[in-house]
Amino acid sequence: VAGSGSRRPRDLVSGGPHRRRDWFSGAGGPAASGFVIRPSDPAELAPIWAAHADRAERPFGELGNYEMPAEREPRAARLATVQAATHREYFLLATAEGLPAGWATGQMIDASTFYMAWAVVLPEYRRRGLYTAYLARLLPYLHALGYERVTSNHMVNNRPVLIAKLKAGFIITGIVLDERY
Repeated sequence: VAGSGSRRPRDLVSGGPHRRRDWFSGAGGPAASGFVIRPSDPAELAPIWAAHADRAERPFGELGNYEMPAEREPRAARLATVQAATHREYFLLATAEGLPAGWATGQMIDASTFYMAWAVVLPEYRRRGLYTAYLARLLPYLHALGYERVTSNHMVNNRPVLIAKLKAGFIITGIVLDERY
């Protein structure tokens, strides 16, 4: 993870949302022009996702993503309660006026690895430096929490994200094929 921070990891995690907000309000320099990047939570992001899901890219188009058969859902719900204890981060990417411009989520994979699970910049806000500004804030924050490694998966033809990640210091280490993404 690039960058460093002076805040101790325990202060960031145990300090709650206001500590995270403080970190993202000043770290990494100014956000992309006209945008705000701030911590969020599932309750805030759920209605934004619902309102804009049709505009988020769907890699398989009409084929859809993997869907679990209904008879397996109870078993998955039990596992979800175990997974819920995992450290997670949620971020809202918004215009200065507060309009949703995108969102991002991620979670701990192991004691030293954070997985950037999902990031969306809505089409009308792309190519304005918003994702790069998000990375400039996120990576030092994760480093300050104690993560040594940040990982992510992307469609091989998603050049804007791959280029932004390479510029931020990521290394392409392989290709994963997965019917879910």
